[in-house]
Amino acid sequence: MFSQKNKITEVPLSALTFAALDIETTGLDPFSDKILEIAGIKFNIKGISKGKLSLLINPKIPIPPEVTRIHGINENMVKGKPGIREALYKLKNFLGTETVLLFHNAWFDLSFLGKAFYDTHIPPPSLPVIDTLSLSQRYLPGREGCSLQAVFRRVSSNKGLEFHRAFDDSLAVKEIFIHLMRKLRVQTLSEILRAREIISFQQGFLTGVELQGNYMFINQACEKKTPLEIEYPGKNGRKRLYHIIINEVIKGGKKVFLYASCLPTYRKKYFELHKIHFKG
Repeated sequence: MFSQKNKITEVPLSALTFAALDIETTGLDPFSDKILEIAGIKFNIKGISKGKLSLLINPKIPIPPEVTRIHGINENMVKGKPGIREALYKLKNFLGTETVLLFHNAWFDLSFLGKAFYDTHIPPPSLPVIDTLSLSQRYLPGREGCSLQAVFRRVSSNKGLEFHRAFDDSLAVKEIFIHLMRKLRVQTLSEILRAREIISFQQGFLTGVELQGNYMFINQACEKKTPLEIEYPGKNGRKRLYHIIINEVIKGGKKVFLYASCLPTYRKKYFELHKIHFKG
């Protein structure tokens, strides 16, 4: 396992094993949507494969038709497939303990995966993560933007990938990363990354978050179970009044959520912090 004495940024790229990963989901919200597919490929910096993973997952909730139109995964395809718990164990076994993980727009994937590990009470991997999106924005900018497809078109002539399916997307992440390393001619990650740009997998979903600045009153309300009155928009955009007791402050990806009990029924609900208007 990676240690403080063996900092990942100082290890020669030739000595590292990488895993390019991607997921497909039922939607964009890690608190109400579920993972449908996890896939990845392990490789060394020369591009030689060291293992592959491709899993369809039964989310046990309906898959919206508009989402199926994006990635092509429908309910017949996941019927009878394993649930998320089995998939997470397979993912951990695939990754091992000495692998550098690669995602494109890492915070999205990590928020879903982190929530899944949290819900299943399975300890998440303790592995470093590199976001090829932020690297692409810095070193491969283009007028077409830095989406996975746009960046891949700039670095590869391969037209055979089926984008928005997890395994092919992970292949694209792999090619982008290898292209970057060759283009920049680096020997270690420290040459292109600062230490704070190495994300820990566990950062994707953090519980018990302490808020600062204008939101510090939330820490006290959470600790003392003080009821708060808030307005929060529904799916139709209309704001609704809630009386809540905060159970926990959670960071999912780059966003902060309040996990609260809604009075008088104590129904549990997640509220995205920046959308909340506090009354009084």
